[in-house]
Amino acid sequence: MNGDRSAGELQPRGISAKEPMAILSALPERKTTPIDRPTTFTDIGFHANSNMIETEWGNDPTFLRAKAEFEPEVDALLDALEAHTVSREVAIRWLLDKHGEAITAAGIDELTRLYNRTTWAEQIESMLSRDQRSGNPTSVIMVDLDNFKLANDKFGHPKGDAVLKGVADALRHGIIHTDSATVEDQAENAVKPTIRRTDVAARYGGDELIAGLSGATADEAAEIALRIQKATPALIEEEAGPDLPRQTMSIGIAEIRYERESTLSVSDAALLLTKMADAAVYVAKELGKDRIVKAYTKSGSNTIYYLDLSTGVTHIRNAQGKLERLEPGNA
Repeated sequence: MNGDRSAGELQPRGISAKEPMAILSALPERKTTPIDRPTTFTDIGFHANSNMIETEWGNDPTFLRAKAEFEPEVDALLDALEAHTVSREVAIRWLLDKHGEAITAAGIDELTRLYNRTTWAEQIESMLSRDQRSGNPTSVIMVDLDNFKLANDKFGHPKGDAVLKGVADALRHGIIHTDSATVEDQAENAVKPTIRRTDVAARYGGDELIAGLSGATADEAAEIALRIQKATPALIEEEAGPDLPRQTMSIGIAEIRYERESTLSVSDAALLLTKMADAAVYVAKELGKDRIVKAYTKSGSNTIYYLDLSTGVTHIRNAQGKLERLEPGNA
């Protein structure tokens, strides 16, 4: 992805410590939904006759190292289970605990198979540092499922978990780096998706997922967000079955250029970028949900503009914190 961007459209080049910190302080705090750990044998990918984790997500080197540490113990446990010297319930609980230890060590979320929030914080800071050295922008896509709690309560947590897995799959597919094939083309041609090493996807909250895109402008992130939105229904159906109503999402996008001369710390730059994307999600919710909103600033101003990609309409928050629609010439 190229790093070219016309000056002043988004976070300007050569940002000072004063300007972004003023923006950061103006962004609202929003609580995330707690994450529940899987509690059943099948939730974590073990099979009744196997000690192996599903290979589709077991290729992360850190996870494989953590898994290898307890694999001999798993073999011994399965032998004991076969010899009826230990109950299946005890074996399942032990496997869950050991699996949880490996997952925690690897920084992976147990349900979605994406990174967890702690690892996200580390990875996005590393990404910003790399992009700072190369002079490229960094963008974030935040995905928040609409009315997920209601759907979870109505159809049950297993279905809700399957929906989250489907959305996570869409996020993984959406940030595939390819110049020649769409997500649908790759699925049709059975091309195995691969995420660029420089991109990061994580579970940020209970029903919130996030992706960091190295060297990507907000416009390029918007294209990826549209791919995610388009791929989600089929991937949810694959995980949860065809009997669920359509699950919509509110998606927020933000971009920052973290210049070498900036006095902003990398942790504050990561916080600013994440909070801008989160603020865009919040605006998407206010505007009716099921949409993608891009947050951006203009050079020399602390005002945050929110562009609704579904309507092309831009909003700002007025002094009272209410959304105010802008005329095209002022956006």
